[in-house]
Amino acid sequence: MIRNQDYKNAALAALKGNWAPALVATIIFFLLVAVIATPGAFADPVRNPGFYFGIAGGVTFITFFIGVPMQIGYYNAFKELYVSGDNAITGNMFSLGFSKFFKKIFAYLLVGLIVMVGFFLLVIPGIILAYAYVLVPYLLVDEPDLSIVQTLKRSRTLMKGHKFDVFYLELSFIGWAILAVLTFGIGYLWLMPYIATSIGVFYKDVVAGTAGKSADPLTGIAPDPEPKVSSPESYMPSEEPKAE
Repeated sequence: MIRNQDYKNAALAALKGNWAPALVATIIFFLLVAVIATPGAFADPVRNPGFYFGIAGGVTFITFFIGVPMQIGYYNAFKELYVSGDNAITGNMFSLGFSKFFKKIFAYLLVGLIVMVGFFLLVIPGIILAYAYVLVPYLLVDEPDLSIVQTLKRSRTLMKGHKFDVFYLELSFIGWAILAVLTFGIGYLWLMPYIATSIGVFYKDVVAGTAGKSADPLTGIAPDPEPKVSSPESYMPSEEPKAE
């Protein structure tokens, strides 16, 4: 059975020798998000509530329209690092994230709406729905000809029986997350690429249909089944040849 450590080992193998571009991309990602969100920190809700809520709403709007494609690009850039060894992570983060911009935005809006309804009904359905659509960022890039609805449906299909697998994979990083917090967040510069690449390995494993099977996560290929060996009797003639 493929274990979480197998996905992590494959991720570390892909990141070996590529930590510098991984760190640069992560720093740019965090800096852009911080710059977008910063104006809201200087607004005063007491002295000027109108200005505050206007700024807060504007920041939220801009963060969504910039943050969504950047998040998609970030995860796909590390997936590409694993798949093809392409270490142009920063460039891929922008090119893969901002292509077909509005399709990605509307897809995330629809996913967010569905998950939100699930949380309103009960918390557990919301969590289940969130993990059902966890592959949407990758499918938007790898299968661009699918419509938004088809993309969501394909993610649900692929994730059948694997929702807990990816939850458990994410949970396995909790120790590293605690250490990252203890370093005042600096450790996240290394942890985020580690997680992103590991999830990318998981995605390729699920798409290949080898998730949960005895496959090599470095190739995403399950071993061929054992060849059937015919018994000697199968080569014997079914009846004695007749004498001339």
